[in-house]
Amino acid sequence: MNPASHSRPLLSGMAALLAELADDIEGLGSALCCDPEVLKNHMVNLQGIDLVAQKARQMSLVLEADCVSQGVSEVRLETLRSRLEAITEQAG
Repeated sequence: MNPASHSRPLLSGMAALLAELADDIEGLGSALCCDPEVLKNHMVNLQGIDLVAQKARQMSLVLEADCVSQGVSEVRLETLRSRLEAITEQAG
């Protein structure tokens, strides 16, 4: 079997794993936000946890897209979109 024939199932599987990871990270952040002391003392870190989850979710959508360049253009996080655009340009 041609290695390229495995690409779509592999990318879809990776997308599902990244989406699951994003859910897990969001759950962790939500649990930590339930503690007022943690919330008060670690707001910046909690926002960082949320950003990690957002990045994982956005990358999962790119992997699931039929057209990678279209998927990259739809990334909502500007910094991540710029980095992904640079990567796709280098890949040629």
